[in-house]
Amino acid sequence: MDNVNQMILLGTGTSTGVPILGCSCPVCTSEEEKDNRLRSSVLFKIDGDNILVDFGPDIRRQLLREKISHLEACILTHDHADHSHGVDDLRPFTFFQNKSIPIFTHRDAINTITRKFPYIFDQENFFKDKKKLGGGLPHLTLNDAMDLGKESAKGFIEIEILGNKFEFFLNPHGHTETLGILYRKVCYIIDCNSIPETTIQELAKKNLDLLVIDSVRREPHSTHLHLAKSMEYAKQINAKETRLTHLSHDFQHQEFAQELLETYGKGVQPAFDGEIFKI
Repeated sequence: MDNVNQMILLGTGTSTGVPILGCSCPVCTSEEEKDNRLRSSVLFKIDGDNILVDFGPDIRRQLLREKISHLEACILTHDHADHSHGVDDLRPFTFFQNKSIPIFTHRDAINTITRKFPYIFDQENFFKDKKKLGGGLPHLTLNDAMDLGKESAKGFIEIEILGNKFEFFLNPHGHTETLGILYRKVCYIIDCNSIPETTIQELAKKNLDLLVIDSVRREPHSTHLHLAKSMEYAKQINAKETRLTHLSHDFQHQEFAQELLETYGKGVQPAFDGEIFKI
C-alpha cells in the first residue's frame, strides 16, 4: 500500500476526545465504533513517504493502529495541546531513521512550541548549564512554512515538502491562527472560528475532490466552526465530497450521517477515525 497515495484521518474528535472522561451521555457510552473519536490528526501517504499533520496526545495510539513504521515530515496546524502535545512520541522515528524530521508550521506556533518543549527545540539554552542525561532526544526541526514558501494566490503560500506541492493559508483561531492545508484536490481546515472570504473564493476555484472541515458542535463556538457555519462554507467551496471533523459528543455518528444525507445529500458525511481517501 506504500505506493498508493492516501490521506488517512487518524483522529476526528475534539480536544477532549470522545468519549469524554466522566460523561455518561448516549454518545460517550455508545458501543458504535465510529462514536469513538481520538484527537484530530491526519496522515498523508505520498509516493512511499509519510507526512503527518498534527501530533496530539493520541498520536502514538493512532500511528500504531495504522502500522506506520517511518515518518518523513510533519505539518503542525497550530500549537494547542490537542494538536501538539504528543511531540515526544515522534522520538523513535528519529532514532531508527537516524535523521531529523522537519516540522512545517507558522511563526506563532514555532514561538509557542519552542517555549513548551525547549529540550527539543531550544537545546542550546536548555542545556547550557547542565548535561544531557537519560533517554535520547527527538531530532525535530521547526520550519516557518509561510516564510519559506512563495505566494500562489491571495493569502495562499506554496511550499514543497519532499517534492510535493502543498499550499497553506491561515485562519483565525482564538488568540492564534491555524494553518489550512491544500494538497492537489484535497483541503483540510481544522480549528478555526471563521475563514476569510478571499480564501473561500480561492478554494471554490479549485474544484476540490474532498474538503475536510472543522465542525465542533451544533451551537456557535467562540473559537471553532459549528455545524451551520461549516456547511455555509462547504456549500460555497462546493467540493465533490465533504467530511465534518473535530466532532464533539453532540453527534452520534449513524444518526448524524443520516441527518446530513437527508439535508445536504450523499456528498456530506461525518468523518470517522481511520477513514481513508485516495488522493
